[in-house]
Amino acid sequence: MTRLITCILLGLIASLSTAAFADEQPSQLAGFQRAVGKWVNSERIRDSRDATWETGESEWVVRFMPGGLVVETPGQMKLGDNPTVSWVQVWGIDPTNGNPFSRWFTNDGANGNANFEWSDRTVKAELTVTAANGSQNKEQCDWTFGADFNTASLVCRRQSGDAWWVFREANGKRSD
Repeated sequence: MTRLITCILLGLIASLSTAAFADEQPSQLAGFQRAVGKWVNSERIRDSRDATWETGESEWVVRFMPGGLVVETPGQMKLGDNPTVSWVQVWGIDPTNGNPFSRWFTNDGANGNANFEWSDRTVKAELTVTAANGSQNKEQCDWTFGADFNTASLVCRRQSGDAWWVFREANGKRSD
């Protein structure tokens, strides 16, 4: 019984502190509120500046987790004859410093983290991506949503030396 009461009290304290913090930091997650739903995207990706573009589709879902400080975006992508890549990504606000963050993991062993910032209808992310073999890439991605938040476009750049080059582009629409 004591354990049950302790769990209830801890849950209450956590939910109250989350609600209080959510009132302090709504701006960097507000754009996600307008993007909630299922998205279907036409994608094109290449591994290097000189490589041929591979095309395919991706689907992802934007949904808030309880408390409103964390957004979860599970998804999957199919390019040509390659195996489907699935992922789960979390976007949130670090309660210790108020900074926005993102972290994700894929079923092919890659993972990454990012800092992001919303401005009007665009979320800009600075990413560090670690492939399954341990190699790392620095990337920048910009998602720009339509005025009604029912369409979106994506452009991602990867760093090679001092140069940045476009390696991923997508156009999507809400499908729910």
